[in-house]
Amino acid sequence: MSQAEPAIGIDFGAGYACVAVWQNDRPEVIANEQGNRTTPCCVAFTDIEQLVGETAFNQLVKNPRNTIWQAKRFLGRDLSEDGLQASLAGLEYTVQDSDGKLAVRVQQGEEAKDVPVEEVCGAVLRFMRETAEAFLGKKVQKAVVAVPANYGAAQRQAVVEAAQCGGLEVLRLIHEPTAAALAYGLDGAGEKPRVALVFDFGVTSLTVSVLRADGGLLEMLGAVTEANLGGDDVDRLLVEHFVKEFKRKHKADLRDNPRSLRRLRIACERAKRVLSSSMQTVLEADSLYEGIDFFANITRGRFDELISDICRRCLVVVDSALQEANVEKEGVEEILMAGGSSRIPRVAATLGGYFPDVPVRTAVSPDEAVACGAAIQAFLLSSSRAQYSEAVSSHDVLPLSIGVEVSDGTVAPVLPRNTPVPCKVTHTMAAAGPEQTAVCLRVYEGERLLTRDNTLLGTVALDGLAPQAEVEVTFGVDENGGLTVELVEAGTGREAALAVPGSSHRLCHAEVYRQVQEGWRDRAGGGEGPGSPDKREAEDGPAAAAEEEAQDDDMD
Repeated sequence: MSQAEPAIGIDFGAGYACVAVWQNDRPEVIANEQGNRTTPCCVAFTDIEQLVGETAFNQLVKNPRNTIWQAKRFLGRDLSEDGLQASLAGLEYTVQDSDGKLAVRVQQGEEAKDVPVEEVCGAVLRFMRETAEAFLGKKVQKAVVAVPANYGAAQRQAVVEAAQCGGLEVLRLIHEPTAAALAYGLDGAGEKPRVALVFDFGVTSLTVSVLRADGGLLEMLGAVTEANLGGDDVDRLLVEHFVKEFKRKHKADLRDNPRSLRRLRIACERAKRVLSSSMQTVLEADSLYEGIDFFANITRGRFDELISDICRRCLVVVDSALQEANVEKEGVEEILMAGGSSRIPRVAATLGGYFPDVPVRTAVSPDEAVACGAAIQAFLLSSSRAQYSEAVSSHDVLPLSIGVEVSDGTVAPVLPRNTPVPCKVTHTMAAAGPEQTAVCLRVYEGERLLTRDNTLLGTVALDGLAPQAEVEVTFGVDENGGLTVELVEAGTGREAALAVPGSSHRLCHAEVYRQVQEGWRDRAGGGEGPGSPDKREAEDGPAAAAEEEAQDDDMD
């Protein structure tokens, strides 16, 4: 790639997106046309035009059914998934199946149409590309896009398709915690090996990852995502608090008016941001309900009380991630903060109480860390200079095990969960007897023992085998999570292959977490999975004590 063709890094989050580029020997975040460094992932359809970003978000209250907010949650998913219906229940716009893919039903003028989720997300990515082009003054066609660490192949493929809709070629999909580690300079070059915990607390989910940096290599040891824990939950608690406050002052229930609730939620999000840097704020909402103006004070201390349970749940995910990575709490040498919700002081204090001697690093803006890391990776991939392109490499991991069906209806893992990628393994199969003339493998993804509880990725078969033939079976996963399975008959070289880019199956990160927990119970013969709340409470969890200690310190 020539210097005239820059590659950008994009953090495409559920709630907000951020774009950065390598410039002047460092990653530089690019502000949008309003001067803000993050952009709402919001697309609105009006009678005459399509709006993207802040202009779309600003008319959310008056046009909720045609304003699509957080569409990324539905990329690569299917209506039949467990838990999806609960996510759809709270939406004011309609998501439905359209030709095998999820689409959003919108009304534009007199025309009702289904817009694929990939196109909605593509509009956001196009906006980020155009923002970068306006800043750089040149065409941008290539990008590194950050995705959650435990995105399944279907979701990764859907992100690639969304980028294509936005006019971008994806150089690589990088895991968000790996990108954050790059932004913090955790490349390990010329230093002793060290282990870091990346705490990525976003709008809709929390991902905790453990990475090792060693001699220029970034290796992910393990990652756990809680898909139902994020900044949205903080907003919900604030909304509940002020709904009660409004009812106490004005004897009216805001729940009776969806428009009032929408306006209150936006005001609560603003208050949350202010409380991340101030000790108190005033929530203001003019004409919130039947002409009533609403003003209410909230202090940092009261806010901390409201979110104490959320902080406790964060430590549950931390415990699970340490167990996944097989790393003791004392083995963590630094904590890297990412995601806008990690700005909340109570969250950082809780982590500091649990890891009292470990520095919690916030030198890089948590909202921008992932985009900066993606920009670094984009530069490394596009640079022709060896000192840059070979300076650091990264290994992400498989979110779920990949295996094959055996005769008793169970799955035999071939590539276990948390295997670093890219990877490749080869096994030799011998025919069971002279009567066996074919090999057929059914390939599954998941952590359960039985095939029926896992996701079928596909089938690969090789027939017409010679008597007593040997077949080499190769499983490979590339940097972007694409799976290939190859069968080659020894001697003749005849072969068959299966390629799984992701579009043939659909698995959301909530399903990943559920399968890991259920797989643990399968292996343990019952009980709760590692890091589950019940198990942790039974052990008098030190994390809970640390959270209480952090609260006491903050009160002092």
